[in-house]
Amino acid sequence: MIVILRQSSFGSIILALSLHLVAYDHVLSCKLHAQPPNNSAPMKTIEQAVNQARQTPTIENIAIADQLLSKFIAKKDEDWVKWLRMSAQIFSVMTEKFKANSGRNVPLPRGNLIPPADSGAGISGISPKAIRDPKARKEYEDAIAENGRNGVFWSEQGRLENMIDMGVHRLGALSTMVFEQGAAGNAELRRELKAQNLPDEIVRQVIELRATMPQGRIPK
Repeated sequence: MIVILRQSSFGSIILALSLHLVAYDHVLSCKLHAQPPNNSAPMKTIEQAVNQARQTPTIENIAIADQLLSKFIAKKDEDWVKWLRMSAQIFSVMTEKFKANSGRNVPLPRGNLIPPADSGAGISGISPKAIRDPKARKEYEDAIAENGRNGVFWSEQGRLENMIDMGVHRLGALSTMVFEQGAAGNAELRRELKAQNLPDEIVRQVIELRATMPQGRIPK
């Protein structure tokens, strides 16, 4: 989580809210993955959510699909395969968005901003209303707004990073329910994950992680 000092004015509200969302998403995701699923959505609902996230990869759409997948209960053999496949699909969306965002040159959000030098107000974090000069006040407000947008951007990156970390563990666990442990099962898993455009490094992590897990059994 990114720690940001308090900033007065409306920019602080944006920053505080974005950081709260990161913390809440982290706690919620941990709870969902630590406890057995108990309120599974229908497969059709999850498929729609995953397709929506693939078509419009906003952080909200990705989070909705990811949370539905985290709570799904597989009742039939084919459900395990679909669960694994859709988890890989949403994971691919996460990694692509995270990678694309990482290529953007967005500065880390700062704490209290210092008003323009010609504003006559040299106190950092002062309210824009305290600046009489309209031009200097507008410049200060724009800087605060940009700082707030930077905070939202990095908060989204934090949420994506958290979901990606959880996603690796989910894929590893699900793979033990679909593919047998060993070279043959790993080869099948690798083909499935690559078909969903997962990066080689992620595929390697999933295969290494599943090797530490007991072999699952698909319910009959």
